Amino acid sequence: MITIIPKQNTIPLDIKWLTLLVSHIIKELKYKDYDIGILLTTNKDMQQYNETYRNKKGPTDILSFRYHELTPGKRIKPLTEDDKN
Repeated sequence: MITIIPKQNTIPLDIKWLTLLVSHIIKELKYKDYDIGILLTTNKDMQQYNETYRNKKGPTDILSFRYHELTPGKRIKPLTEDDKN
């Protein structure tokens, strides 16, 4: 499942197009049965997340939270179906 949450209203977004784009990317990477969540938010919120999760002042462009340990060049191997969420 792809979940995109737009919490900003400054930049117009085509959520259907963005969802389709993300769908194509995860399909191309052969992770089409995995879940992905994307939060598009304001600088103010991003600054708070950056301070909370990285102990750094100010906003940042991207924060990502991985569910699996990643090794370059190796595919994720889920142990259960829940590992794909």
